[in-house]
Amino acid sequence: MSSDRLPEWTQPTVDDAPGILRLFERAFGEWPRVPLDGTALAHLEWKMSPPEPLAPRHSIGTLDGEIVAADLRWMAEIHVGAEVLLANGGAEIAVDPRYQGRGFSRALRESPIRRNQPGVLSISTPNDARADRYLPDPEGVRALPRWVLPLGFRGSLGVLRSGGLAATLRRLRRRSTDGSRYRIEVVERFDDRFDALWERARPAFDLAKVRRSSYLNWRYADPRSGRTLLIAAWVGDELAGYAVFRAAEPGADLLDLVVDPAERQAAVALLDGGGARLRERGTRSVSAAWPSGHPDEPALAAAGFVQAGPALVVRVSRPEGRETDLREVVQPRARWHVTLGDFEFA
Repeated sequence: MSSDRLPEWTQPTVDDAPGILRLFERAFGEWPRVPLDGTALAHLEWKMSPPEPLAPRHSIGTLDGEIVAADLRWMAEIHVGAEVLLANGGAEIAVDPRYQGRGFSRALRESPIRRNQPGVLSISTPNDARADRYLPDPEGVRALPRWVLPLGFRGSLGVLRSGGLAATLRRLRRRSTDGSRYRIEVVERFDDRFDALWERARPAFDLAKVRRSSYLNWRYADPRSGRTLLIAAWVGDELAGYAVFRAAEPGADLLDLVVDPAERQAAVALLDGGGARLRERGTRSVSAAWPSGHPDEPALAAAGFVQAGPALVVRVSRPEGRETDLREVVQPRARWHVTLGDFEFA
């Protein structure tokens, strides 16, 4: 293997998924990181195929017909104030261990496919970042506090270790708001009623990914994406909100929570309902990362979540050469709806 050779960069199709999977298994050992009921190959095919208009912009590098580097990108439509802009973020990047240290990552960034990527902003999590290392930052870095809901004795012990005695005692004293007004049901798919819900909810936020049903069905309802629990709150025939949970053994993650602004108490009912169903499955705890000041933040506390563990650091930025004005959405008072489901690792 010549040390001065660089890969040929092309844009892959799903037919290249087996070769990309072999690369990921060499680079990461065990892949993917989310519990699955199906195969890793099916999960990769799902990950490579988001719905329109979020056409994938992936890159692979090949040497002698073998895939030795890959960069999977996720496009996203994002509400930025009154506009809807296109964001471009990383989903997976890997270089074959046999070729690491030879400049492949830099060559990838400088390749025509990567340089000509669409997207006017990105939402990312700095690698191995701590909030106190990056904050305050005028370039749009914010810490999302971590929340944990213990389910059962072992979950409570975990919160006790990470959040301290005072946080655990506060959790035990809390009582959830009566959710009897709402009917909580498991749903299999999202439809136009969820589109209408998002249209009612989104004016409360300055920055949020567009939560269309087509996107939600790909991200959460496709069984290849991972083990999810999708529940909705109803008042009669009217949709009041929904929540998405995903297995992250031995616990679970709260990936998203959206409620009608006129039905804020639905958030507590959804969290209670999701927690009860997950407890029946043997789940020990539920984790979330939630923006401070979010209108549904009180619902987490009311449902028994406590703040515990290091914050998730999030950066909103412009790609080099872009002129998009993000000042209004990165200032401290900007209202964000950014959740774990907005990132590929959850």
